[in-house]
Amino acid sequence: MHHETTEATVVKENPRGSTTNPKTKRIVVAYFIGATLLFSAILGWLVLRSGNSLNGSLEIQSDPEAAQVFINGEPKGQTRLHIGALAAGNYDLRVEKEGYAPLTQKLTIEKGAPNWLSVRLEKLNIQPSKQEDLQEAAKILFDRGNLLEANRTCDTLLERDTRNRFALKLKDKIRKYYLQQSRSAMLKGRWEEARVTLENTLKVSPRDPEASRQLKVLKTKLRTPVVATDSSEVQLRNKIQEIHRQISVAVNSANYFPPNEGNALDLINQLIALAPSDPLGKETLEQIHQDLVAQAQRKIQTKDFESARALVRQIQVYFPESVELQNLRDTLKAEESKQLETRSPWMQKAELAAVAGRYVTPPNDNVYTYSNRVLAIDPQNQKALSFKKESLSRASAQAKEYINEAKFDEAREIYSSLLQLSTYESRFPFVASELKAEMEKLEFNAYPVVHDHSIGSCTGRVRFNAYVFTFVPSGNSKDGFSGRLSEMIVAESSDKLKVQFKNKTFRFEAGLVKSKEENREKIKTIYQQIRALAAKAK
Repeated sequence: MHHETTEATVVKENPRGSTTNPKTKRIVVAYFIGATLLFSAILGWLVLRSGNSLNGSLEIQSDPEAAQVFINGEPKGQTRLHIGALAAGNYDLRVEKEGYAPLTQKLTIEKGAPNWLSVRLEKLNIQPSKQEDLQEAAKILFDRGNLLEANRTCDTLLERDTRNRFALKLKDKIRKYYLQQSRSAMLKGRWEEARVTLENTLKVSPRDPEASRQLKVLKTKLRTPVVATDSSEVQLRNKIQEIHRQISVAVNSANYFPPNEGNALDLINQLIALAPSDPLGKETLEQIHQDLVAQAQRKIQTKDFESARALVRQIQVYFPESVELQNLRDTLKAEESKQLETRSPWMQKAELAAVAGRYVTPPNDNVYTYSNRVLAIDPQNQKALSFKKESLSRASAQAKEYINEAKFDEAREIYSSLLQLSTYESRFPFVASELKAEMEKLEFNAYPVVHDHSIGSCTGRVRFNAYVFTFVPSGNSKDGFSGRLSEMIVAESSDKLKVQFKNKTFRFEAGLVKSKEENREKIKTIYQQIRALAAKAK
């Protein structure tokens, strides 16, 4: 008997008597795993998208390039720089480069939006030759925060006189400043900033043992574990280490004083109570003190006097014995008086320029320029900020008035100035491409033509832009005319351009051509340009 063989499916009975196909079971499990992975991916994407929406990106470029960028005092890299995710909010921005005056300003990051900033640094042109001039130059550079440049000037002095007391003293002051900054940065966990300041210390003093030692510690980041002898000592050491950590966090976030919770001052008092001989408390207080002094000096240099006053008040309350306190008060008072004397003439010139309608032109004698000069002295001056903002909108309105009055050169000068400002001003209210389009509409095209009369003809040229069409005849002909392009009807035949204006028809052929074909091509070109400009003006 012939037996057919067929593939058998193995079926197992479950405890309740039902059967489960293993292949079916594997499919169900696979579907379940796939659905779980898909759900996790979607959930992760939603969380990531939600988190990103709270951040904004920042791209900053500078002239010159390769300038150091600091945000809230932390180094972020060199320009041209792109930072992909910054939490929305306000930041303190500082851009600096050796040989240039540092630039500081407030920066606002909007959530979920790209932010672009372009800055221009002012070059320091100090090239003295006499010893007295060199010493003064070194002092100016030091006061402006260009420490390495000041150090190089001191080196020049020492090449001439190895015992120059001024140069030796200033170099030692620069060395101590960099060492203090490196200690502060290391305490805050800002390793890259500490590395840069230590390397700068060695540029000033190549054989400095402390800088060399700290740099080695920084590069290795080795920590020696603490060995305790009993449980109570272990608990004490653990508590001290935890307070050390909390102090570092507080200092890193600039949470120095009460009433803020977790502030550095309260934590230092706790540390002193637990371990009076622990040096960290005293060192941290001195670093906070020096940080406040340095911040106050920078704020005075950048003319941010309101912030400087707040910092001086903090120094007075928490460090009343500070030797720098009186000097800061005197410097702040003198700079505020100087600012008041300096900004008044520029503000008066801005007001006079506004009355005369000189909003962005002519160069160096307009509201915008004078407002910027006031803001360079007093960045928070509300009147200058308002004048600067209004000058742009009024300049745009003025350009349109000039166009209505057929003052095309004046209008074009305004748009040209606005276009130039848009290239280096952040948050500019006008788009560069739109300003270029306005300038193109004002540009005149001119062609030689032959004007046909009922009897005879005359030569001349036609000029037109998006707003006006003009025929200028040669010689003594009185057939010239001019009118708004919007009031004309312009048509093209195969060999002539026809213009109807005030119930009159004017016919033109191309001038200076050698053949009928060349004439037709020129007429066609003129007609097409007129049509294109008329379309832009609508």
